[in-house]
Amino acid sequence: VGEATGRAIAISPDGARLYVWKQVSATQSFGVAVLDAGSLAEIGYVPLSWTLCRNGARDLVTAPDGRLVAS
Repeated sequence: VGEATGRAIAISPDGARLYVWKQVSATQSFGVAVLDAGSLAEIGYVPLSWTLCRNGARDLVTAPDGRLVAS
């Protein structure tokens, strides 16, 4: 997804969505892409600030209530 390969991935508790760490460009634009698990089409993107994620995400996990946690 994007110019860089996904570094972390998680699946929603219901199996319908994939969450992938995404680098949009080499200019420090990072976030989480939301993909449809069946088609792998990107259906959403949540940008994150550089100060919150300057080293990237090593792991993404979805909690049973659907919250996404990155570390």
